[in-house]
Amino acid sequence: MNGLDEKEMMKLLVKSPLLAKLPASVILHHLKSGCFSAEQYAKGSVVFMEGECCDTLKIIVSGSLAADSIDEHGNFLTVSAFDFGCGVGGNLIFLDEPIFPLTIMAAEDCVLLSIGRETLFSLLCEYPDFLRQYLRFTGMHAYRLNDKIKAYTKRSIRENVLLFLERERQVQQSSKI
Repeated sequence: MNGLDEKEMMKLLVKSPLLAKLPASVILHHLKSGCFSAEQYAKGSVVFMEGECCDTLKIIVSGSLAADSIDEHGNFLTVSAFDFGCGVGGNLIFLDEPIFPLTIMAAEDCVLLSIGRETLFSLLCEYPDFLRQYLRFTGMHAYRLNDKIKAYTKRSIRENVLLFLERERQVQQSSKI
């Protein structure tokens, strides 16, 4: 199971704030049947490319992800970060046009649990506590993203230049830019 045996995977999955709302037997059944699949991504790997269709919810079992906006010059801005238990794609998966507006990359080596649209819908219908937690997660994600956009757009030119220089310093790993 991608570097984790079944017992290790189950220990992590039942600790996930979202998946903890499902019975362990249901999680195990879906793992064994292939409705849930574990996927490994190395640091820097693209999980979803901007413009790609979102047909699965990916829940972080280990590691972390970043949602980056990449411009035509290759510059990027990390818009959001995700770590253990967070779901990626939950706010898009049921849209008429579920297209990723940002690139999602592995910020470090990670294992993700992938759940397809129809399996997710079935679980949401059958388990009200799971539905409630799912709605809470997608709402919190939208709220955080809105805060990030507000904070970014309210910065002065000086603050934006300083932020850009700091990002470049980190990328280049040098104090000389």
